[in-house]
Amino acid sequence: ATKAKYQVFNAGPSEIEALNSGSIDIGWIGPSPAINGYTKADGKNLRIIGGSASGGVKLVVNPKKIKSLKDVRGKKIATPQLGNT
Repeated sequence: ATKAKYQVFNAGPSEIEALNSGSIDIGWIGPSPAINGYTKADGKNLRIIGGSASGGVKLVVNPKKIKSLKDVRGKKIATPQLGNT
């Protein structure tokens, strides 16, 4: 069984910092911080693997650790701040 450990962030940029530092493995985040984080990392540290606006799920992951859905098992997942979009 997969055990999730939850972490709450005040805003998207804090979550991007956690992803870049390796503190979390995967997160649910708004479109602006996701795109900014991906752009600043030149697509090397973060990968957007789904989009809420397009009918899927938006997850930003470390591409060295998460390459497929199977790789999510046992990883830490973050969600956006309470009350955001």
